[in-house]
Amino acid sequence: MNKAINQLVHESSVGVVRALLDAVADAVVIIDSQACILAVNRAAEQVFGYAASEMVGNNVKMLMPETDARLHDGYIKAYQQSGLPKVLGRGRDVFGLRKNGEVFPMHLSLGEGDLDGDHVYVGVCHDISARVALQQRAAHLAAYDRLTGCLNRDAFFHQLSQFTGSGKYPMLGLLYVDLTGFKQVNDQFGHRVGDQVLAAFAARLKGLFNEDGVLLGRVGGDEFVVLLPQVASRFDLNEHASRLAAAINEPLVYDAFHVMVDCKMGCALYPEDAETAETLLHHADLAMYRAKAQTTTRWVHYDPEFAREAARRSLLMQRLRTARVGSELDFVYQLKTDLVTQKPVGMEALMRWVDPLLGAVSPVEFIPVAESSGLIGNWTFSMLVRACQAVQSLREKGTLDVPVSINISAHQFFAPGFTRQVIDALAATGLPGSRLDLELTESVLVNDFGRARSIMAALKVEGLTFSLDDFGTGFSSLGSLNGLEFDYLKIDKSFTDGVTGAPEQKAIVDMILALAKAMKIRTVAEGIETAAQAKALAAMGCDQGQGYYFARPVQVDALAGQVKASLAAKG
Repeated sequence: MNKAINQLVHESSVGVVRALLDAVADAVVIIDSQACILAVNRAAEQVFGYAASEMVGNNVKMLMPETDARLHDGYIKAYQQSGLPKVLGRGRDVFGLRKNGEVFPMHLSLGEGDLDGDHVYVGVCHDISARVALQQRAAHLAAYDRLTGCLNRDAFFHQLSQFTGSGKYPMLGLLYVDLTGFKQVNDQFGHRVGDQVLAAFAARLKGLFNEDGVLLGRVGGDEFVVLLPQVASRFDLNEHASRLAAAINEPLVYDAFHVMVDCKMGCALYPEDAETAETLLHHADLAMYRAKAQTTTRWVHYDPEFAREAARRSLLMQRLRTARVGSELDFVYQLKTDLVTQKPVGMEALMRWVDPLLGAVSPVEFIPVAESSGLIGNWTFSMLVRACQAVQSLREKGTLDVPVSINISAHQFFAPGFTRQVIDALAATGLPGSRLDLELTESVLVNDFGRARSIMAALKVEGLTFSLDDFGTGFSSLGSLNGLEFDYLKIDKSFTDGVTGAPEQKAIVDMILALAKAMKIRTVAEGIETAAQAKALAAMGCDQGQGYYFARPVQVDALAGQVKASLAAKG
């Protein structure tokens, strides 16, 4: 080693000490009270990149970056003045400086001793570069989404909280982005392509929003958020949303696949729309869902009414969870009439809810909540039994023997065991399958056309019929009529209203009727309110009508009187 080591121990122990120091895997550096290096071991030469001869005799600060060097002087001076050690006897993480100029993290432990009346200090240095790199990698994985490289939900929220709590930004803009059509990408091309689409979309976000301070996060499967600290107004945020909408118009190409996705966005401003990170994220989310419900716009700005509506939905969901079928939840029935004979030929079971706290709640309000929450699936069997019992009771009394139609949601129709529930409801009530009609909308069918066809075929074996509801108001396609064996096509009230109006409105109904006739599907016009509408539809070839002109929805016990009155009025 050198003379300094020889002075530290008895002459007979020098060889042992030298061997001991050189056997230590960590770097050992010994300095005097003036911070001059007295001795080093071989590991120190390897760690710092200097030969021992280059280090011995020089100030130990040569092994430290500037910041740590300044701190070192302070520690030595404070110890010499006060005698109170700040770092002796304990380990701490610092930075070292190699000969090639590289700064690296190391763990330093210090001890002291006497040598001929002078203090010497022994530093044991352990290179922790690998550990720090591993910690940084773990921190990155904990904060960032692996697939897209965006912040994950927790990390985004943490940083958003820092932005809103700093007082540094007079205004922040948040875009909550949902990729529409992404499920179809996964279904059509597979999850590998789906993952590539997500990664490509994230790359576009990064290229589009590369300003300082912008945060990008992935907060759901196909949901992203963009925090913009440089917005000055609602107009600015609107411009950013417009840029994003334009950027996603370009198709994504993978192998031979040309993938198109779109997006819906919710926009919110801090502090105008929310005063905390949590409410800002929530309000942007509410705005995004409002945008998803609209077909004419790709982004919506938050409005306080959204929060009130969300609170109302939450209350409805809470109350629906305890609603009892047969008392609070029940059906009323509306007759369907043959437009030529003017006689009842069917009825539709319409769900109604009377809550002890809220009173009567419109089905327009509560059914979407029940469907989106999955609660409606809990009622499927009991409601089927309820409707079948009502119709079978009318048949047994000789009051009326016509089919009953029941609206079925996608959640109910595709639920495991739905076919079995229908068959069991018929068996439990004794109602023939020919007296049960299930009404489906095309929005149900687009979820899984193949499964829909299979379920319908299995129930047709039992004698059931099917009606296509709301034709022409949403996803209308000839494929739904051609590929699935519907028995009835229901013409929405919005079209019925036009049959006595302008010729172009009547022409739409003419086309629907012609299409149904060509495909041998019977037609039912909804929402008939006047004699003129009923007469016009009959002349146009519509088979059946339903609406207030013929009969209002009533409880099953009132149907007998309604049927008698209807038959008497029509002769």
